[in-house]
Amino acid sequence: MPADLIRPIAFAATVPALVGVFLMAVGDVDTGILWLLVPALASGLVLSVRFHPLRLTGDAATRRMNAAWKRTAIDIGWIGLGYLVTLLIGAVVTQFIDSDVSALAVAPLLAFLAATTVLLGALASFLILLPLALLVTAVRSRLRGEKTDAMAAAIALLLLAIVAFAVSITLATEIEGTSSRGAVLPALLLILTGVETETAHIASHPLAWVARVTIVLIVVAIVFVSRESRRRKAGRS
Repeated sequence: MPADLIRPIAFAATVPALVGVFLMAVGDVDTGILWLLVPALASGLVLSVRFHPLRLTGDAATRRMNAAWKRTAIDIGWIGLGYLVTLLIGAVVTQFIDSDVSALAVAPLLAFLAATTVLLGALASFLILLPLALLVTAVRSRLRGEKTDAMAAAIALLLLAIVAFAVSITLATEIEGTSSRGAVLPALLLILTGVETETAHIASHPLAWVARVTIVLIVVAIVFVSRESRRRKAGRS
């Protein structure tokens, strides 16, 4: 994608959020928020194109990354402002329709949430796209018989496994009545071992198995990275 098209496409991606504002104005809040945040996530993914092709090291890569983040921060600010103005207009309409003044107070919070969602979309480059790119590069090099960076591939696998675990364990579990954070972790550990309690239930057994497999991958990747790091340090000394 040409660099000069990234900003207009990212801005255009947020246009469907107008549907979300309309839906919230007429009372369909849940669907409206979905229409509000999905375009914001899409906009962030478009902005993340600035960071590709990604490089881990090098002065030129660092300067390019800093410039990309600066432009992205400015764009997120403008998108957040656009959301705020649109939501405030929608809140005024809601006030006239239902005499509900609370919408004016909620509008800034929703605008902040939308801007944060844009940022999360941009960060997807580092949590998903970068690890995938590293893994594809490692596999391609291995198939060609070329030297591969095993450490980079292991780190990429670790990042992808962490994301997959977070998503799968969240969707696989149903926890009720745990008001304290300290009670959530033991409940999740029990779910991973297949034990259900009065407050912790397995909502999806296939996803629970995905979570278990990703835990194994995380442990294997951490052990490999640790050993490889020690081996490289020993080689330098």
